[in-house]
Amino acid sequence: MERLPPGGVVGRYELVARLGEGAMGIVYLGRSRGGDLVAVKVMKDLWVADPDYRARFRREIGAARRVTGLYTAAPLDFDADASPPWLATRYLPGLSLRDAVRRHGAGLPPPALRALATGLAEALSAIHAAGVVHRDLKPENVLLTADGPRVIDFGIARPDDATFLTVPGGSRFTREYSAPEQAAGGPVDAAGDVFALGAVVLFAAGARDPFGSGPPRSAPDLSAVTDPALRRVVGACLRWEPRRRPSARQVLDRLGTGTPPLAGSRWLPDGVADEIDRRASYALDLPSLPSLPTPGATPASALGAETLPPPPVLPVPAVRPGPRRRTLVVGAAGLGVLAVAGTVVGTRWRRGTATPGAGPVASPPTTPSPTTPPVA
Repeated sequence: MERLPPGGVVGRYELVARLGEGAMGIVYLGRSRGGDLVAVKVMKDLWVADPDYRARFRREIGAARRVTGLYTAAPLDFDADASPPWLATRYLPGLSLRDAVRRHGAGLPPPALRALATGLAEALSAIHAAGVVHRDLKPENVLLTADGPRVIDFGIARPDDATFLTVPGGSRFTREYSAPEQAAGGPVDAAGDVFALGAVVLFAAGARDPFGSGPPRSAPDLSAVTDPALRRVVGACLRWEPRRRPSARQVLDRLGTGTPPLAGSRWLPDGVADEIDRRASYALDLPSLPSLPTPGATPASALGAETLPPPPVLPVPAVRPGPRRRTLVVGAAGLGVLAVAGTVVGTRWRRGTATPGAGPVASPPTTPSPTTPPVA
């Protein structure tokens, strides 16, 4: 997280820090007039004039708005017609699954694996129930938080009947986690997301990409999943033929019996959990600002960031879509951070007992790992 000098404004939000960037956009930590923290994703100028990428950004907003569920993300505010377009979501401190596994130095323990698989199945159930296919589920798009896993980044999500998409020079999905039919360029439906679910859980168990650096070509080794029941579910998700895979709801039903609840448990390894606490503490300890500057009053060129491109200054939209809750839900950390559409607020799930309203442990801020993945 890199602090910004005051003055950058997007819509109704002052830009406090830059979280990171990817090929399509830059993600900032923003703060509303009421003090709520949000993650603001702003499309890069490079793509603003490209109608295909504008359509992709609109699709991301539209897909996220259609999906509800504890383990998915929903937009709080957006302006798809701005130049550049932007999207604001709740900001949630956490680690991507890939970064968490790297920090831990090994696969996640069996209880955490089962909780991860259950959360992903719950998220995909909500996504598919809304008639949307995610199309790019991978370790970088799974955020681990104190409240459980979150599926983020709907950048290439499409309606369930859409066909496979490509861009010049490559594909829009991550081939290492794509289903065989997706890697072959065929139609993609919910069964492709289920295949990716199995591959992601297998990565979390073995601390390595299950198919190496390319698309799946043979059945993977499932030995890293030591829980026999979970191994059977992962194996079913990774079946070659789409029609033989269970649905996300069926995966959830199979995992439901005997799955340890997240509430009241320290569900992540200590090193990972401690880093999430430090990030939460840093976000909540940001100094207060006397007032939000008038949008457009400070030009971007006057912001004075020496090592960063200056944040944009965009006008406040005339109409804000949907109501905004004043409750602070600290949203996604790292790059690609898109936060929670859940109802569990301010509960410490990993400290032995679930205490409603308990804040994060105060601990010194740290700089996010350089391995944090880019925004899609």
